[in-house]
Order: sequence, then structure tokens, then C-alpha cells
Amino acid sequence: NCWHTTWQLWDLGQFQLVPISHSGWMVRGPDSSYHDCQIASTCYPNATRDDMHTGYSNYKEILVGQDYATAGAYQIYRGYIEFDTSSLSALQIAEAHIFLWMPNQPQLNSTFPLTAVNADGLNVGGSPYGLIQTNYGDLGAESAGRGTAIDIVVGNYNTWVDIPLNLIGIGEINPGGTTRFGLRDGYDILGQAPGNTDVSYVILDGAGHTDYVAFLAVRFSL
Repeated sequence: NCWHTTWQLWDLGQFQLVPISHSGWMVRGPDSSYHDCQIASTCYPNATRDDMHTGYSNYKEILVGQDYATAGAYQIYRGYIEFDTSSLSALQIAEAHIFLWMPNQPQLNSTFPLTAVNADGLNVGGSPYGLIQTNYGDLGAESAGRGTAIDIVVGNYNTWVDIPLNLIGIGEINPGGTTRFGLRDGYDILGQAPGNTDVSYVILDGAGHTDYVAFLAVRFSL
């Protein structure tokens, strides 16, 4: 089990591990008419859009970050992850971490804080299980971090990314039900448009992978 063999510095025996159940990512532009933008800001060319252009549900990869495409055009990727926490007890949670495998070199021109945000409002599910256009704006409206990974740097890959959840994030874990988080990058959180040379994104393994399965690690108070 790679959960235990990879994290040599962690005694995961103290944690209950919940594997990821669904994941996806979404992007707004560029397309023939509009390009990506921050929610409630002016895009190129003079349009405000907070809906997604394309969404990928239960995709093997989760893309998070931003990528400058051509003159005046850029795109922002937002991700979501979901855990089936129905097996968790209602005991008080003392500590929780989201672990995501990063198999490839991150594309970074600058620092990249990968931040978990609330995703309870995402209207996903049904048959077929999938994202809808407004999910992009739903995540864009969530700027308060539930936890941030600080270990994403150039040259660091084939490794686990650790997002330690803060008290708000821990409080949103739903024992006996489903727990969802969105994933956004620092540019996106700050509402900062990408510059001409800014390329900052990561590709993480999603729910479709079976070798390095993303998971939520929860430790309960004694």
C-alpha cells in the first residue's frame, strides 16, 4: 500500500484513511468568443464570465493553476475532490490532511500555494455524475482557504502533496456523509490576472488512478 510506504516520516497508523471517491477539474477559455477571467472581473475582450468552458468529471488528472495562452488570452483551472466519509465516526477530529500525488514536474514561474476551499455548493452528481457550468463560478466565489500546501516547488515531483486542513476545513468534514473540497491556486485566490509569461499549474492524480490513490487522513482526539 503506497500510502504507508511513501510517507516514511508519518505514522499513518494514527489516522483513518479515506480514499478519494470523485474528482474533476474545470476551465474557462480560451474559446472562440471569450477568454478566462476571475469571477466578477473584466475579461478579454470586455466580458465578465464565471462559468466554465469545459469540465472533466471523474478524470484521472486534476489540473489546478493558470496558463497564459496567447496575447490577451489566458485560462484558469480549478479542481474539486470528493471523499466518501460515511465510514467516519462522529468523534471529534483533531487533525486532517488531504494527500494528492503529483507525478509530473509542476509548471511554475512563481510561488504556488495550492489551496483547498469549500465546495459544498457544487451541484454535482446525478446520472451521469458530472460538473455543470456554474461550478466554475461557485468555486471562484470561495476565497477563504481551508488549508494550503506549501511544498510545491520546481523540481519536486513524484511525491505526495500535503494539504493540512485548518480548523474551518476540519469542521467541514462530514462524518456519515460526503466531504467535498475545491482546489484553487494563489493567483486565482487573489483575483490576480496572469501576466504575459505567467505559467503556474500542477497536475495531480485524481479518482481514476489506482496506484497512488488520493486520500483524506483523519486523526481523532483521544
